[in-house]
Amino acid sequence: ILVGQLRPTTYWERKVMTRVEKLIDKVRHELSDLDKSRWSDVGLLGILTDAQEDIVYKTNCFHKTINILTSVDKNTYVLPEDVRLLKSIAFNNSSLSLVTTRWIESFNKDWKTAKGNPSYAIYDNIDRGAIKITPIPTEPEEIAITYLANPVPVLSLTDDLTIDLSYDLGLFYYIVARALSRDFDAQDVNVGSRYMLLYNKEIKRFLAESSKSFLATSRPFICPYQGFV
Repeated sequence: ILVGQLRPTTYWERKVMTRVEKLIDKVRHELSDLDKSRWSDVGLLGILTDAQEDIVYKTNCFHKTINILTSVDKNTYVLPEDVRLLKSIAFNNSSLSLVTTRWIESFNKDWKTAKGNPSYAIYDNIDRGAIKITPIPTEPEEIAITYLANPVPVLSLTDDLTIDLSYDLGLFYYIVARALSRDFDAQDVNVGSRYMLLYNKEIKRFLAESSKSFLATSRPFICPYQGFV
């Protein structure tokens, strides 16, 4: 195996494939396992799922924004299941401060029933599946929630990937590294560690590029949130 080099694409490789199929195919060429005698598709897809999750976790590259219509008679709203970390919450184009239940209780004992324009969003370990806003709005308005999302697991060769094409080389390095690290051959394990170094270099490149982007450098809101309780 030539560390850090993708093999030249052959005519057979250029047949119509999904993105996942192409990625797994290149990995099999790199591992010299075209007959699937050492690594099953299920095993490599499992590593691909881990790779995608690792990249999303380390680079914060997968953002989503949803809009939820508020009600005048409730303050709790269920979040999507793929929420990993809330980034910002806005009501009527105004950012809400993200706080914990402990903080809001110390600030306003009547926060659960207070009415007016929402100023705070409550989110902590008491209920990770929902947010609460206070005061309760007097008219229905949408709240915009931007969050870091968990990627969708890759279960088959025809599945779509959550992250875009720019991360494919990093995914390739990670899969090869993890596959070789599970081998009983000491030489393969050593080669696998070298691929992991290449993967880590890709992560550093992603972070360097994202630090220049608006999303990474902007500060959508300032809040007194101090962590989960």
